[in-house]
Amino acid sequence: LKMIFNPFIGIVNQLLGISVEWFNNPNAAMALLVIAGVYLDIGIKFLLLHAALRNIPANLVEVATLEGANPLQLFKYLQLPLIAPTLVFVLATNIKDAMLISSPVLILTEGGPFRSTQTLVYQMYLEGFKSGNYAMGSAIATVVFFLTFLLLLALLQFERRRVYYQ
Repeated sequence: LKMIFNPFIGIVNQLLGISVEWFNNPNAAMALLVIAGVYLDIGIKFLLLHAALRNIPANLVEVATLEGANPLQLFKYLQLPLIAPTLVFVLATNIKDAMLISSPVLILTEGGPFRSTQTLVYQMYLEGFKSGNYAMGSAIATVVFFLTFLLLLALLQFERRRVYYQ
């Protein structure tokens, strides 16, 4: 990825006709991490949602269209409730992935420029493995665990109120 986003010979800058220093600009570096995160996960998430949509019985869609439902109503009242369990799973894995992002930070930016892309997990890595401060690394890991747990608990509460399983 570093060669793809190289400011002088990178294919992204060549295609866009710009010269952005992706790794030296804090905003561009964060955008780069978002792009890398989306790129890493979009395939499996798309397949899961596509499979859920394809699993909707055709006769339900046909009846709704015959009753006069437009595409927005079809999605809102028929398709979205039926794919809700899969959507909750995808959201839960996205929350987990977002909280545990460290590999793209380590590989692409190493927390820079000016610590703008440093995440809690990367800070935990620095404290625990680079500095040898195991207590601080463990404390950060505990905070990350509880933050992830609370976010997933909130999603579970939402799921219990809004998602119905067949």
